[in-house]
Amino acid sequence: MALGPLRFQPRLRPLVWGGRRLQTVLGRPLPALQDVAESWELADLPDWVSVVQGGPLHGQRLDALLRDHSDEIMGETALDDAGRFPLLVKLLDAHRMLSVQVHPDARAARAHPGGRPKTEAWFILHAEPEAEVLIGLRPGVDSTSLTRALANDRAREVLVPHTPRPGDVFLIEAGVVHALGAGVLLAEVQQPSDTTYRLFDWGRGRPLHIERALDAIRWDLRPTVHPRDQELRCEAFQAQWVRGGGHEPPTPRARVITATSVGSLRPRDEAPSELRPGDTVLLPASAPAVDIDTADYVRVVPP
Repeated sequence: MALGPLRFQPRLRPLVWGGRRLQTVLGRPLPALQDVAESWELADLPDWVSVVQGGPLHGQRLDALLRDHSDEIMGETALDDAGRFPLLVKLLDAHRMLSVQVHPDARAARAHPGGRPKTEAWFILHAEPEAEVLIGLRPGVDSTSLTRALANDRAREVLVPHTPRPGDVFLIEAGVVHALGAGVLLAEVQQPSDTTYRLFDWGRGRPLHIERALDAIRWDLRPTVHPRDQELRCEAFQAQWVRGGGHEPPTPRARVITATSVGSLRPRDEAPSELRPGDTVLLPASAPAVDIDTADYVRVVPP
């Protein structure tokens, strides 16, 4: 059975560092008087599984669909080692600086019960003129100097600052220390994990995970910034920011697209549907060809 494009109900997460840009910049309605940090567009985690929105499969959970229609959805794409969909897609609005943090790779995740590896990529949708992101440790920083800097509230001195601009793409592999700065709105593609080890939290008092974080850091890794049109490849996924619309032919693999501007999605022999910034669509391996008209979008293919 061929399955058409699948859309899902977003999960809004009001966290301490969130704001209102999902509404003011992207035009998404938000609950009144509530700051929202994240919108989970596509997820298959133990504590949250996306639910189909619209179409003949409306209301069905992604994990149930993968159980009943795995071949049609995934094709040659493998589920992750926990039997779940191998991508998590979010929108993030940083109204305040996020914690200085690191995510584990497979080795570090195995060392601590409950940990899951997490490599991620940031697709910058909007950035205030003064915005910055801190990604990677400065040359020469080791465990001793990092620990000393954190203990003396000098986290900025050991991290590399970057000035984000709309269209920038940052690949942050598992093991790279980073902090997303205030004034940035982005789409994030990552491995299906919510494992974060905090090194520093700017005095907000939330729990830190210093020992686990130090164990997870890969001291040899450096972040990479990719041009908007360049395909990004890593072990966790491959992704490309497509400008001005495109044609997605049938393939034997599942794909995910996230619109970054207004346009429409036109499956073969069906009426088009609107795409708004942030809208995320799973294209099953069995889906017929679709055209994305006018919209810029991020295409992501799992490993």
